[in-house]
Amino acid sequence: MQEYNPLTTTKISKTFDIPGYVIDSNILNRVHAIAQRTVAGTDDVEPAHLQSAYWVTTGDEDMLKFGTIDAIIAYLDSEPVETRSISLQYVTPGQAGISLVFQTKGKIELSAYGNALDFQFNIDQLSREIQRCDQEYSWLVRTFVFRPFTRRMLGSLLGWLSLFLLFNVGYYLYASRMGVNVDPSIIPSGNTYFQEVEETIRSEDIARKLDTLLIAQLRGFTNVQDILLRQERLIFFSLVAVAITIALVAVFRAVVRLYPLSFFAFASQEKVLADLHRKREIWGVAIIISFIVNLVAGLIVALLD
Repeated sequence: MQEYNPLTTTKISKTFDIPGYVIDSNILNRVHAIAQRTVAGTDDVEPAHLQSAYWVTTGDEDMLKFGTIDAIIAYLDSEPVETRSISLQYVTPGQAGISLVFQTKGKIELSAYGNALDFQFNIDQLSREIQRCDQEYSWLVRTFVFRPFTRRMLGSLLGWLSLFLLFNVGYYLYASRMGVNVDPSIIPSGNTYFQEVEETIRSEDIARKLDTLLIAQLRGFTNVQDILLRQERLIFFSLVAVAITIALVAVFRAVVRLYPLSFFAFASQEKVLADLHRKREIWGVAIIISFIVNLVAGLIVALLD
């Protein structure tokens, strides 16, 4: 291989955004073989001039270092521990290097440099192998489960509905203590008051004129019993809306747990992955049945009306 030359060396840094990717020992071995061949410039199983290192970051933020790809796979196959990331590093001093990090947020980081004639070709092949981790979920899953918009929207909706509910409860308590009721028949409504004013102007009855002036003070007045009735309705609908939103949040969280942003499917986690697939099928059937039931119920109600 050629010596490192900053003027002719190809440098690559890219992030693969693959929400829900799954990596297992087969993919890891293929990625390792391509990366090692690219950096070492040979198909030898253990090139003498190649320096490589492998790390696993656990859920406790411990970084465990391994000397070979077989050692890291053996550990991942045997230990049912939470894995935060897997890092692979290959360096041929003064010639080429590749660094790969499989993260838990659905992202895979690739950094590489080299000046061999087939370097870009090998990196493209490595990129295609990394893309094999993509599970190619439906657009519904990619749009509503993996993107943070749905989580933020539900959180904001729940917050605003809760504030609206608290405001209506507070106003209900305030009105019940401070409000009063008067005879509804003396409260002017609509344009009838202006007709009363017209008739009063033409009248010579002083008492009627005074009554009309006093009634003017009641324009826009609402009896507290009407206010409380309105607030009770608003509180009821607010409670229903909050309950529905909480249910949606609970369902969303349950679905999100079925679609982790990344999954390290080694021997110790294969049963977990199989359980996830089974639960996804159950949820899918449940959603389809619920949709059909609601559709049929809507049609029945429409026909009865």
